[in-house]
This record gives sequence, structure tokens and C-alpha cells, in this order.
Amino acid sequence: MLNQWYFKVILLTITSCVKAEEYISPPEWRGLSTMSYDDISSFVRTPSIITHMESDRFNRTSILLYSTKNFLYSSDGCVTDTIVLDAVNSITGFTQSASLRYVFVVVQELHCVKLLSRHEKHYQSFVGKCGSAGFQDGEHALFNRPYAAVLDAKDRDKLIISDTHNHALRYVDTTTKMTSTIIRSDIRHPQSLCWHDMQLLVVNKGRYISLVSWAYNGSVSNNVLAGSKTAGDTFGRFSDARFRAISDIAKLGDDAYIVVDYQDDVGKMKLIDMSKQVVGHVCIYEGYSCKRTTTTGGFPYGPRSLLNLEGKLYVGAYSRIFAFSQSQYYPPLCPYENMTVYLKPGQKETKVELVDGNIISLPEGSYVMKKKAMSEMCTYTVNVTKTPLTKRITFSAEYEVECSLVGADDYSKRVLETVLNHQKNKLQSIVCELG
Repeated sequence: MLNQWYFKVILLTITSCVKAEEYISPPEWRGLSTMSYDDISSFVRTPSIITHMESDRFNRTSILLYSTKNFLYSSDGCVTDTIVLDAVNSITGFTQSASLRYVFVVVQELHCVKLLSRHEKHYQSFVGKCGSAGFQDGEHALFNRPYAAVLDAKDRDKLIISDTHNHALRYVDTTTKMTSTIIRSDIRHPQSLCWHDMQLLVVNKGRYISLVSWAYNGSVSNNVLAGSKTAGDTFGRFSDARFRAISDIAKLGDDAYIVVDYQDDVGKMKLIDMSKQVVGHVCIYEGYSCKRTTTTGGFPYGPRSLLNLEGKLYVGAYSRIFAFSQSQYYPPLCPYENMTVYLKPGQKETKVELVDGNIISLPEGSYVMKKKAMSEMCTYTVNVTKTPLTKRITFSAEYEVECSLVGADDYSKRVLETVLNHQKNKLQSIVCELG
């Protein structure tokens, strides 16, 4: 009679987790650059919001040339002169010609650029058909809500215009009025413009800054520098920084720029540090205490436009222009960066090294930590979260094998058990039944 031995082999269920990052230790916190001012004065009162400012290079007795939504003015801080007799609506930008005798004035809601003679104080048509929106190059160019204009850094007889609703940068020969398109891809609602050497900083939809570059072969590239398409209010590395609605950008030095991030009647000035690739703070110091430049901090006047001139920062607000002076780089304000720590699979808590050197255990969650830096009480966030999985692979198999053993000799059974013992690390269970 045959004795039959049945055994069931269940292979080990294998779960393989391919992690994006198994564990990220707290980063070395790094200080953010800070531009600070400790002397502020009112330069001149204005009838409405200041949309743009430049140094008045035509009138030597004046200091600033600035625009509101309807007029252009020239002022030395004491005497203010209206330099144009015609009122237009929605002036968003302007720039002075290479000869200084003319001003190219961007009139956004009319979809055109007007030419203003400093001698005659009257406008004349320049490029674009005022009152008609569209997109067309050539002698009869059309624009759609242009925003700002700058002279070409290489050729001062050429004009670059941000054509906002056409998502384009336009190029105008000021002698022939012929218009062409520089770029119309990977750019979104271009607005304020500012030169960085031979590259052009462009504010896109108020939410990020891109860098437009020209190659030797004439090709043009446009790359995101700081911020993203997602709105926010975050300082730090260019890739992490977020803006809400940048209304203006101005140059402070070779590698430093300043922007006004403005939305819902709240204007905050931010430092763009090109050398460190970070977005930092702008502060008003009162003694040793820094008041950040927000309407809830130390500058409650809604800054909208900026100009750095001869060591002073002119800030255009609702009804006046302010002059900020005695500026310098101060030690980092609130240098503590947010950190993210990942739990390993199966972990309920993980150890976190805080910026003061203390090590604590934290479960999953978000924690706001406080630490004083100079005279400022600073906060930073520690996020503890599960390790992200990019792939999950599961193997599960079950086999049932029937073995026939001849006579009472169970030698075959012992041989089989020996083989199975060698493979036990791959087996979940063995069920044997003698029948």
C-alpha cells in the first residue's frame, strides 16, 4: 500500500518599496540675505499711486521722473512739475530715449506706446494702434495690454516691451518703428523688466522671475529664476521662494535686486540675492529691532514701485514717494529654514535635530518651533511625514505538491525536508499531511 505525503509550500510574500528618499536628515540651516534701512523720509506727495520711477536725466535740477496712472511728473522733492499736458488712462511704465529728449510711455488699457516730447509736453503716437488690441509685427504693430519698456542694453536705439496678454517680449526699432517678436514661448504675462548685465529679468504674471538670455548665434532662451506659477509668500532658495503679485523690480547692486510683492492692499519688499540664489528680507530698523516691510510690520503705506538711485531707495506708494537711506547688509534675520524629516517604514517616531542642537523624538505631524535670532523671535516648521513610495511591488504565490513515498522507507521524505530547510528563508510556512 502506498503512503502518500502531501505538503504545501507557500512562498514568502515579498513587498519591495522603492523610496524617493528613505530619510532626509535636517538640512544645515543657512542665513537669508537681508537688506535693511534705518532712515526713511517722505520725498514728495502725489495725487495717486506711483506706477513707475526713473532718474530724470533730462532736467538736471530734478531728481525723479515718475508716473501715476494718468500723468508724468518731474520733482526734486520740493518743486514738482507736470511734464505732460495730456491726460491718459492706465500708464503702467515708461523709459527715456537715448537722446533724453523723449519718453516712451506705455499705456496699457489703450494697447499702445506713446511718445512724449520733453520740450513740447505733448504726446504723439509711436507704436501700436491705440484703442485696438491684437498681435502683429512690422510697421503696423499691434499689442495687447503692454506693461513696461526698457532700452536694449546693447543698442540704445532699440526698445524692448513686455506685451502682457500676448505673452511676448517685443522689439521695436525707435528710428523706423519696425516691431518684431523676441520670444513668445515659455513666458506668461510678462510685466516688469530689469537688466542683469546683458540678461533681462522678467516678472511673469507677478508670481515668478525669469531670466532671458541671448546666445552668440542670436537664439533666445527664457528660464525660471525665482518663484513658480503657484502663488505664495515664501522666502529662501530661489526654487523654494514664492511670490503673490510682484508689481516692480529694481536693481540694488551687481548681484542684488529688490521687488515689491503686492496683493490685496498689502505690499512687501523682498531682496533678490543673485550671488546666494536666495530671496531675503527687507527691513526697517528701529534701534536693534527689525520691522519687516509689510502693512502689518514697519511700512504701512502699500509700496508699489521702486528705484535705487545714488545710495537711496525710492519707494512709490499710494499718495507719496518715500526715500530710504543708510542701507546695508545686516546679519541674517531669522536664518532658520523649515525642515522635513521622513519616517522609515514601520516607524512611529523619528529623532529630529533642531537648530539649537537639541534632539527630540516626534511622531508624524507638523510642528512650529521658535528660536530667537538677535532681537527677533523667529519661527520655523518641522514636518514629519511618511516616506514617499514611488513604486510598490508585491509577489505572492502558493504551490501544492503531491509526493508518493514507496513502502515504509521515508528516506525520500528526509531528503526533501533537508532541501526545504536550506530554503526556509524564502518560505513562509510548510504544511505537511500524511495520508
